[in-house]
Amino acid sequence: ADYLDESHHDIMAVFMRRIDEESEKINYGDESLFNDDMLARIMTELFFAGIQTECNTFGWAFLYLAKQQDIQEKARQHIWNEVGREAEIRFENRRQLPYIEALVAEVQRIANVAPFGLFHKNHQETTLDGYTIPAGSIVMMNLYSTLLDENVFADPSSFNPDRFLTPSGELDKRAMKRSVPYGIGSRICIGEIIARTELFTVIGTLLQKFRFSLIEGQEYSTEQTMQLTIQAKKYSLRIDFA
Repeated sequence: ADYLDESHHDIMAVFMRRIDEESEKINYGDESLFNDDMLARIMTELFFAGIQTECNTFGWAFLYLAKQQDIQEKARQHIWNEVGREAEIRFENRRQLPYIEALVAEVQRIANVAPFGLFHKNHQETTLDGYTIPAGSIVMMNLYSTLLDENVFADPSSFNPDRFLTPSGELDKRAMKRSVPYGIGSRICIGEIIARTELFTVIGTLLQKFRFSLIEGQEYSTEQTMQLTIQAKKYSLRIDFA
């Protein structure tokens, strides 16, 4: 089977190899988290949860970029100067394109589409700031308040990718660590790498090829609408070749 080839590092191949390893070690009747049912659940979550959250993030990205043409043009010129107008943008280009990586981080900060991240559960009783948290409690992290905390991010309501850059224009690693759109700890969103890759390449490619602008006479709002995820109100844009 193809998944046995250890040069395959995709999540499905790695997980299936682990299923084989676990099945050889555990005794009959014991349970393992590495099984076919868990693989099916993970793949379902990756596809369906990922589609909605990323589509909503794209919606926020181009709304803010259309409203702030200076940032959009700065991003486009950055792409043209570093990789050109025709070259395919890949995730590997992120070292060449720190402004695009900062732009994506700022979209996810100011309009985080999953404000409570993934739910967690503690297996042992613990305390936090004097409060007792019984074992087996469902724990939610308020990522929304963290990402808009003025003690962490100056002028948090403004859309400003430069907050994630050093004065020399390099990616500010300390600032990036303060942005936690995928959660906190070892059990963050399993789709983080996929999401980062797609957001960077899609937003970068579209900015490289097209200009996005508001349509005169239409109303635009950055007011957030909460459904399963936080969405922008429906809008239309004018799109021209760059």
